[in-house]
Amino acid sequence: MPVTLQWDTPENAALRLEFQGQWTWQDVHQSLLELPHMVKNAAPFTIHVIVDLRSMENIPLGTFKNLQQIIRNRHQQVGIAVIVGANPFAISLWNAFVKIHPVDASQQSVHFVPSLKYAREFLHSCVSS
Repeated sequence: MPVTLQWDTPENAALRLEFQGQWTWQDVHQSLLELPHMVKNAAPFTIHVIVDLRSMENIPLGTFKNLQQIIRNRHQQVGIAVIVGANPFAISLWNAFVKIHPVDASQQSVHFVPSLKYAREFLHSCVSS
C-alpha cells in the first residue's frame, strides 16, 4: 500500500502517515479511515501525526480539495501535523492552500521538518512544554 498509517511511538502519542512511491488521494483517504479505530483504543489525549513524505514520488491532482476535506473531517483528537521530507513544491502547495483557504488551514497546526528525528524531537518538545 503506498500510504500507511501506524503508531510512531510505543505510548501511542503520535501516528505516522507514510507515503511510498506513487500514491493517490484515494490511498490517503483509505488509510485515514483507520484513524478513528486506532485512536479509540488510545488514551483520551491529543494524538499528533507525523506525515512522512521522504519516499513519495508524486503529488496527485486535487491537492486543495483533498486537503480541505481531510482537515474538515479530521478526528477531534488529532493535534499537530509534522511534515517530514517535503520537497519545495509540496511546501509551496501548502503555502498556497493557506492563502486560498485560510479558515480551513487555521484549523490544523502544520510544521515542516527535514527528518523523522527532528519530527520526534519537535513533538516531544511540544508535549513537554
